[in-house]
Amino acid sequence: MARVVREFGNQGARVGNYVADHINAPDYKKWYVLPFAITTILSYIIGAFFLPKWNSDLTMDVNVDPNCKENCKTRVKHIAGKWAYLAYLFIPLIIGLIVGGVAYKIGFSIKNPKAAAVGMGINFLRN
Repeated sequence: MARVVREFGNQGARVGNYVADHINAPDYKKWYVLPFAITTILSYIIGAFFLPKWNSDLTMDVNVDPNCKENCKTRVKHIAGKWAYLAYLFIPLIIGLIVGGVAYKIGFSIKNPKAAAVGMGINFLRN
C-alpha cells in the first residue's frame, strides 16, 4: 500500500515539475501594471466630469416644520456629498484592478496556449 501511495506522489511531483518547466509567465509590468495604471487614470479623468453632476443632482427638499401643510419653509439637503467622493476614489481603482487582471490572464493565455486550453477545457467540463 505504501508503494502505491509513493507512486502517486511521484507522479504528482512529475506533473508539477513539468508544469513549472513549461509555463512562461508574462511580464507583470507589461500585462498587469500598465493596463491597471492606464485604466485607473482614464477612469479618474472620466469620473471628474461626472463628479459635479453627482453632487448637484442628488438633492432633496426637507421640510423644516414637519407639521406644516402648505407654504412650508424647506431647505435643500445634498444626499450624495461624501458618497460621491468615496465612489470617485474607489470605483476607478476597482475598474483598474479588474482590467489589469483580465489583461494579465490574456497575456498568460497568449504566452501559454496549451495551458489556457486545458484551463478552459476544465472549466467547460466543470459547468
